[in-house]
Amino acid sequence: MSMIEKQRISLTGPDSHLLVRKPGVGSLHVGPAGQPADLHVDPAAPVDWSVFDELTTPAGGRWPRYLSYTGDDTSIFDWTRDRPTEGLRVEPLRDADWDASGSQLHELSVISNGPRVRVRLPAPSVLRHLALHGDPARFEVVAHPDGLPRSVTLVLPSRPTADRMPAPASGAGGSRALPPLPALAGVTALAVYSGPADLPVDCRSLGQFAALRSLELRGAIAYPQALAAFPLQALELRFVPDLEGLPALAGWPALTRFIGWNIDQAGGKRLRGQLRALPPEQLSDYSTVAKLRSRRWFVEEYGLPFAAWPAPTAKAATRAFKTAAAAAAGAGDRGGVERAVTGFVGAVNDLPGIETTEREDAATAVLLLAALAAVPVTDEQALAWYEATRDF
Repeated sequence: MSMIEKQRISLTGPDSHLLVRKPGVGSLHVGPAGQPADLHVDPAAPVDWSVFDELTTPAGGRWPRYLSYTGDDTSIFDWTRDRPTEGLRVEPLRDADWDASGSQLHELSVISNGPRVRVRLPAPSVLRHLALHGDPARFEVVAHPDGLPRSVTLVLPSRPTADRMPAPASGAGGSRALPPLPALAGVTALAVYSGPADLPVDCRSLGQFAALRSLELRGAIAYPQALAAFPLQALELRFVPDLEGLPALAGWPALTRFIGWNIDQAGGKRLRGQLRALPPEQLSDYSTVAKLRSRRWFVEEYGLPFAAWPAPTAKAATRAFKTAAAAAAGAGDRGGVERAVTGFVGAVNDLPGIETTEREDAATAVLLLAALAAVPVTDEQALAWYEATRDF
């Protein structure tokens, strides 16, 4: 396919949709009106998925290779029993009971933004990877009698900490545990994704996956010492703002791969030394520790409370915060911190449309500045400077 192709297809009725295929694009998203999608379909409408049976890539392979569907038509799994598909991503809009046990899917992603979803998995000889996006407690997974796929990913919903600071790995201030997931107890390769400014994932709740040999963690974690219980062969840590308590790498004699990327600066330095100390022949797979980050970096990149602001205002507020954060972190006395805080608040004074919600967000940002300051400053003092300076 060297140029854009357009053709009428009978997806929900005779010639109901215009399909536009672009060169080099092997994916397709079918979803409801009002959402970004290549083809818009009412979530309750029956879909004739067989319209894609005759479509191929220039090399002769099936097209689309990856299909995303937001809706409630369960016939998509009937279709994939006879039509092998590289990847399928489905998001029901109401409680669902989906049977994918006979489907020929290499990768399956299931999304829940609230509905309860029961899903029966294909055979592990077919399904290589399963991803669950959303609160794990909303899913009921029924494993295939032959076992589980090679790997599972849990993408957790965002749950920011109250102050948006990187949470301590000690668990002080709270953490969140994974719920019991008995159908996945035998998984050997697991990835758990959350955000650096989210409530940290309690690593003790990973104990239910006793067969783990490969583990990837993204985002804030708590009680990492619990990982010592696993005979890990591969460990990847990404965007982890605090690694205090992580076991030494030498404690995993079977470890052949370790990745630390965009991680806590102090913990990363320790890991870098530990990695160098391991016998070269032990690390048969690519291993590295890179992109060591300060607490301030995690706050500025992931913890700022301006996401809901209009884009131009958010950009200006972010720029002012970064300037103030650098000043607060380098302050030699409390007066320097005060100047940083009042400078930030003065910049927000000049921004348009600061209402009640934005006022609360600006106060949260001031508390972040106080926490990042080189000189101890109480929340009460920081907020007093804020109230004395603001005119919004």
